[in-house]
Amino acid sequence: MTNEKTGPNRAQNKAHAIHTKIKLMTMIERMAEKRVGFSCWKLFTINYFRCYEIISLLSVLFLKIIELSRNKG
Repeated sequence: MTNEKTGPNRAQNKAHAIHTKIKLMTMIERMAEKRVGFSCWKLFTINYFRCYEIISLLSVLFLKIIELSRNKG
């Protein structure tokens, strides 16, 4: 029985976290590069600057949730 904080599980978790960060950063870069704008439920328009901020905040939130779920166990 391996402890989650040591051994292969820790390496897998770390690799998964790095992969997730790379995917998020790639998505943010693509959106900024294409200068994407979209409407949010037809209430307001989000231009590419706001979109970049929102996705950045969501990625930070997502990574905090991952961190909290790891510390829980």
